[in-house]
Formats: sequence, C-alpha cells, structure tokens
Amino acid sequence: MSRHGRDTALVDMALRRLQKESNDAEKVKWALQTLEKNGLALAEAIISPRTTSVLTKILGGMTTAETIVLGSNAFAAAIVANHEEGGVAEELYDRDIRDISVDWMTAYGTDASVQSALVNLLGCICDATNSVKGCNQEGVIRHFLDGGVLSAVATAMRQHVTEELLCEAGTYIIYWFECAKSEDIQRAVCGQPLNIALEAAIADFEASTGTRPCRRNDTQLLEILSNAALLEEMDKDPVMGALRRSYERHKDTNKVIGSKGLEVQFAVIERQRREAKLFTCMNCDKGLPKSERLICGGCRVAIYCSKDCQRKHWKSTHKADCKRQQGTQKS
Repeated sequence: MSRHGRDTALVDMALRRLQKESNDAEKVKWALQTLEKNGLALAEAIISPRTTSVLTKILGGMTTAETIVLGSNAFAAAIVANHEEGGVAEELYDRDIRDISVDWMTAYGTDASVQSALVNLLGCICDATNSVKGCNQEGVIRHFLDGGVLSAVATAMRQHVTEELLCEAGTYIIYWFECAKSEDIQRAVCGQPLNIALEAAIADFEASTGTRPCRRNDTQLLEILSNAALLEEMDKDPVMGALRRSYERHKDTNKVIGSKGLEVQFAVIERQRREAKLFTCMNCDKGLPKSERLICGGCRVAIYCSKDCQRKHWKSTHKADCKRQQGTQKS
C-alpha cells in the first residue's frame, strides 16, 4: 500500500472511531490527533461527497477543551493541505464553523490554547478564501462580521496578548477585514470615538506641517500614530486596541504582526483621510459629513444630525453615558 493509501486508511479509521466510540476520551483523542497528522487525506475526505458526515463526526468529538484544540488543528491542517484549491475552507465556511467557533471562544475565554487554536482556524479560512480564484471573499468577510468573528478575535487578543501565534492569526484576520472592498466592513475595524480621534490627529498633523498626509509616506503616517490623544483612544477601541497591544508586544519578533499590524494602522488613517469624514448620528444612524455634525459638548464623542436627535438620545441613553465617557477621558 502506498503512503497516501495508508494515510487515507488511517483517516477512515479515525472517522469511524469518532462515530462508534465517541464516549471513550482516549480513542477520541487518538482519532483527532490522527486526523491532524494526515491533513491531505483529511482534506480529500472533507471535499468528497461524504462531506457532511465527515464534519459531523469531527465536530461530535470536539466536546472538551483538549478535543476542541485537536479538532481545530485537524481542520486547519486540512485547509493548509488543500490551500490552492480552497475546497476545505469553503466547506467549513458553508457549514457555519463560524458560529461554532465563536460559541467556543466565548465559553472557553480564559483558555489560551482553545483561543489560539480557534483563531488560527479562522485565520486559515481567511487566508484560503483570499487565495482561491472565484471565491466570494466579500461574502465570506460579511458572513464572519455578522457572526461576531471580529469581536471574538479582538477579545481573545486582548485576553491573551502574550500568545504570539494567537496574535499573529488575529492580526491577519483584522487585516483581512480592513482590506475588504465594502467601506462599511472596513469601518467595523474602528469605533466612532477612534474615528473622531483619527480625524483630530490628522488635523493636528496638517496644522503643524502645512501638508496633507500621503498614504505612501510612512514617515508622515508614523508621526500621526505618535499623537498621544490618538494612541489613548486607540487603546480603548475594542478591535484596534487589541491589534495595537499585540503589535507593540510582538512587532520585533514576528514579521506578520509587525508588517500587517502596521499596515492596518496606516490603512485606518488613510481611510479617515480619504473619506468625506462621515460619521453617523447616534440617534438615527444618518451619515454625517463634518459640516453637518453636532458634537456633544460634554463627552465630545456622541454626534448628531440635529438638536432634536440630540435631545431624544439624551433622554433615552446618553445622559448616563456622557458622564461615564467624560470620566474615562479624565482618568
């Protein structure tokens, strides 16, 4: 029997064991380890007509932290083995691995090994769909955004910033979102307070230098990134704060984090400079260019399209939030 034939036989045996002996922890562990070690044969099984049963068997074995890690690593190995075709990544995307992964990341938030394995798996899906011609990458990105992947990944990076591989995969995922064609997906990378801080930092740069920043001039962009007020607001931002902390910790030892992390920071500056500085009314979600914007005089964060919307939002929500935001800015 050829090496490939032996690998295929091992994968078939592992899948049968997952189905028939799912209550035996040691046999389940062996099966998932076997699948991880035989990524190409597993990839062929996943993209075969028996896809649904294969995925069901593997997911059925992923019931503890240890087996979630092993199963995630097996899926990732299959994606890497099938990278050029991308069939495995598309199958996993179609089968809502997104929701399962986000649920597990929420349930095992303090477990660095689980978080690392799941973020790596999602990163592998991102990378594979990005490489496959004809794949609806924009649809995959929006599917991930709607399912809370961006938020879950950023939370994992904040909680486990010392985990270099987790931060590498997370940085790549955030980069993937920022590179989307749709501007509404790009804007999800930054919260509104950070967008306002970006606008102010760009204005400060223009006032001090007498020039508009150029997207190809790294020196100018780095100078904007040195703005203390901008860095303070960036640290508070759920997504960009996680990316920035990861970047500062690992930029000198990890090329992906160093390069992609900086590219994302440059990209959000360029997007803010390029766009018509549109923000949305906190009450009615109307898009607002700077000339039509009313900013709360207390917190300087909330913006409105009219006095009427400002009054309505003050009564419904902002009265309490305004004092809290002012306190955060002073602390």
